[in-house]
Amino acid sequence: MRKRTAYFKDRLLSKKWLVILIVGVILTVFGRVIDNKALTQSGIVVGIGIDYRDNLYDVTIQAVAVDGGAGSDKGSTNFLTYSAKGKTISDAVNSLSEKLGLIVSLSHCNLVIMTRSALALEPVRTFSALTKPLALPEQALVVATDMDVGKVFASKIPSTENVSFFLQSVLLQNLGAGGLTSVSVKDYLAMRCSRSGGVMVPYLELYEMTDKPISSQPSEDKNFVIDLNKNLVINDKGDMVIDETTAKSANMFLSKDVKDKIAVPLKNGGVVEFRVIKVSSKTKVEGMKVVCEMKMNVSFVEAQGFDTPLVLNCNSPEVLDAKNTLEQMLADDLESCFLLSKQCGIDFLGLENLLYQKHGRHLPQNCFDQILFEASYSVTVTENS
Repeated sequence: MRKRTAYFKDRLLSKKWLVILIVGVILTVFGRVIDNKALTQSGIVVGIGIDYRDNLYDVTIQAVAVDGGAGSDKGSTNFLTYSAKGKTISDAVNSLSEKLGLIVSLSHCNLVIMTRSALALEPVRTFSALTKPLALPEQALVVATDMDVGKVFASKIPSTENVSFFLQSVLLQNLGAGGLTSVSVKDYLAMRCSRSGGVMVPYLELYEMTDKPISSQPSEDKNFVIDLNKNLVINDKGDMVIDETTAKSANMFLSKDVKDKIAVPLKNGGVVEFRVIKVSSKTKVEGMKVVCEMKMNVSFVEAQGFDTPLVLNCNSPEVLDAKNTLEQMLADDLESCFLLSKQCGIDFLGLENLLYQKHGRHLPQNCFDQILFEASYSVTVTENS
């Protein structure tokens, strides 16, 4: 019995070492024959910009180049901005790889800045060239601009050295006014290919700061401020830049995820400020008419300019007067937003999609001109928490 037990132990030990030997050989062989690129050989793109002029794509990237490796004492990270032109997007990206001397990877890129001329191209064909062969994530954010994309990426923002990270942080956390919207590549294509065909994307403007920020490390470089409060609305027929008020009204109707403060001026000269907590909507279709009932929960922040010794609260007559004024102001802004969409012929509110959900294939083609719209707002005020 003991001999048999010892025999099986020897067999198991021999098999164990045989398995270890085989695994070691496989790892060694595959490690040498597989083309595994190190970080020091890759230019990891954190932001890409695309312009289209004179039948050429002008592609700009902001890439991270990692210096040093596992054997070095310490590594450093450099942000590089390069531009190249090509007849196709892939052609331009190949030229960028040659300029950097690195393999350009879009798998970590979460920002796409496009000029209006680039956005005017056929959307599926344009973004397919980025998502399929270049592995751009569908969750990457889309931003529109009329500026030189290279200058945008190369500009210095006081709060950060990297424009791409700054834009991602602002858009994803909604760190701005209520007109700030966030649109991914996937959402952009879905809306452009929908029945409405219109989409609203953040519109980037860049301004040089007149007063330099005080810093412990003074620099002679120019500092810039990025403004994203306007939006670009676009469809297959054209595009238009809408102002902050219109963008805010449309964003409340579309996304409901609004973080904003609203100051309401009253006729007696006083001003009451509210903080938006939640926005919801209920829409119903009556024939070719869309009826929208918006509900907004706000908290009372402060009131200024009132000739009263009393401390105002959410039940004060002045605050209730501001609440009623706010309801009418928001309803008027939303209906004005609809009228503007009719004038420019871009259904960026997605009303035709709502009608299509109701009528299906019986809805006539190109019926946006026949759509009617009615909006109302109900505001609930609570104490500031």
